[in-house]
Amino acid sequence: MRRAAVQALGSGWAGDPETLNLLRDRATNDEHLDVRVAAIYEMGAGWAGDPGVLPWLRDRATNDTDPDVRWTAVRAVGTGWADTPEVLTWLRDRATNDEHHEVRRAAVQAIGTDRADAPEVLAWLRDRATNDEHHDVRQAAVEAVGARWANDRAALDLLRDRAKSDQHPDVRRAAVEALGSAWADKREVLDLLRDRATNDEDEDVRQAASALLAYLA
Repeated sequence: MRRAAVQALGSGWAGDPETLNLLRDRATNDEHLDVRVAAIYEMGAGWAGDPGVLPWLRDRATNDTDPDVRWTAVRAVGTGWADTPEVLTWLRDRATNDEHHEVRRAAVQAIGTDRADAPEVLAWLRDRATNDEHHDVRQAAVEAVGARWANDRAALDLLRDRAKSDQHPDVRRAAVEALGSAWADKREVLDLLRDRATNDEDEDVRQAASALLAYLA
C-alpha cells in the first residue's frame, strides 16, 4: 500500500514541492526496499534535470544499504542528468567501486549510452570489459563498445580479445555478436567467427557465431 501511494503521488503530483519532500522521506526512511525504490524512481521521472534533486539521488546511490535501491538511483541519475558534467566522473566511480555487480553494470550502461562521445570513455570501457570481476559488468561494457564504436580499431581489438579470452560464455557471446554486427566486412572477423563456431567450449557461443556466419553468407 505504501508503494502504491508513492507511485500515485509521483504520477499525479509530479513537480509539487510537497510531493518531492514526501518522496525524499520515503526513499530514505521507509523500512521496505520496494517503497524506497518506488520513491527514487518517481523522483527520477518527475524531477529529471532538477539540480536540487541530483545530489540527493547520488547520496542514495552511494549510501543505501540495498543494491536494488542503489541501482535505481544510478539509473535515475544516468538518465535524467546525462548532460551534467560531473555525472560522468560520478558514474565511473559507481561502476568501479560499488560492491554489487548490478549497480556497477547499471553505471557502465549509463556511461556507454549517454557519454559515448567523451574521448576517455572508450579506454575506460575497455578496462571494465577486461578487469571487472563479474561477467555481467564485463558484458555490459562489451555491448556498449560494440554499439557505439563501430569500425574503431581499438574497439575491434578489444572485442576480438574478449570473444576468445573471456572466461565467461556470456561475455564471449556478446563480443561475437558485436563483431558480427559491426565488423562483418573484415576478413579477420569472419575468420574469428568461424573459429568460435567450431572451437568455443560453450554451445551458446558456437550457435551465435554459426548464426552470424549463416546470415552473412
